[in-house]
Amino acid sequence: MREAVRLIQEGTGNPMEAITLLREVVEEDPKHRDGLFYLGEFSRMSGQLDRALERYQTLLEYYPSDVEVASRYAETLHDLGRESEAITFIESYTAEYNQSDVSGLTQLRDLWNEGDAEAPAGSNSLTH
Repeated sequence: MREAVRLIQEGTGNPMEAITLLREVVEEDPKHRDGLFYLGEFSRMSGQLDRALERYQTLLEYYPSDVEVASRYAETLHDLGRESEAITFIESYTAEYNQSDVSGLTQLRDLWNEGDAEAPAGSNSLTH
């Protein structure tokens, strides 16, 4: 799996070959966190936001307290023009998972509420 991610991130190999490798990982283990996450990331990178959203939603079903995935899910909703849904998700998520790691999510929500920020696709602004 690391090789597949490296190939895509570095642009040194065939992206479809790398994605096929990731799909094989997920096929073997449908709950493979990193496999699903990187498939979501690469879907975002290629503009397939609906597909990325599906990946992140699946991850949240398996790993509901994963703040990085929650951040990507909210960012993708926002990128799809579903701002109010993204804000509602953040409010619900932060209420349920009251931990220090969610501060980035609340900051993003506040910026969106003010209308001062747009989350760039593939942004790492909320992750540690």
